[in-house]
Amino acid sequence: MMNITLLHNNFNNIGYSDFDSTDPRLDEIATLVQNGEFIEAARLSESIISSGIYDIRLVCYFLYGYWLENGLIGLMDVADSLHNIIVNNWEVIGPINKREKVFEKSVEWLFKQILKTIQYEENKKTFVWEEWKKKTHSDEINNILEFGEIFRLSLNDRFEYKLSHLIDLWSKIEQWLSIFQQVECKPSGESSKLTVDEMDNEIVELDDLKEEQLIPSSTTNAISSNQQKLKSAEFIIQISYHMDLLIKKLNAFERL
Repeated sequence: MMNITLLHNNFNNIGYSDFDSTDPRLDEIATLVQNGEFIEAARLSESIISSGIYDIRLVCYFLYGYWLENGLIGLMDVADSLHNIIVNNWEVIGPINKREKVFEKSVEWLFKQILKTIQYEENKKTFVWEEWKKKTHSDEINNILEFGEIFRLSLNDRFEYKLSHLIDLWSKIEQWLSIFQQVECKPSGESSKLTVDEMDNEIVELDDLKEEQLIPSSTTNAISSNQQKLKSAEFIIQISYHMDLLIKKLNAFERL
């Protein structure tokens, strides 16, 4: 696993912090990125950062690979790391020449890559998408959305509202997260409601119990009536569930 704590503390400037654009390692990383080898690019960037060279280009390559490894919840570390750079380490982060411009372009690349990735995984319903649905909890999304407010403030304060397009990109990520949370996330610490199939199983179990205990006919008729009510409720719940999802999606997209 990549060591994200490298970006969470005050940077210890070891030697010369500026990363020369002619350094052959930068070309190597760029080639890895062009070839789609993002994890390898992130690990090489991490090794350079760990030597004390803090460059926003390396940081963004590192953060993208870290996020790919850790899934949606890794967005919290992405925002936290960038916030820490802006607030606590701005004078240390490289490149020294054209720092603001390179920061802008690097973070723009990072956010666009994240957006492209989440849209691809969702559209293709990949294994990664299924893992996100399985492992991401609603309270984790809430934490990211809440910290996003702090991150936006730090961006606006540092750049005096000049990087509104970066705010827009981050907001798109948040908007997608909100939809994902409403439609796909299970509430943390809460048991799921009975699904339609589970209700069918409940009805079957009632039938089995009735036969095993030899319930009198009058009681049997009452249970039969209850079963019909359960089946009617099942139909209503099934419709309400899918309608609720549709309404949530429509409301969320209207806010985009």
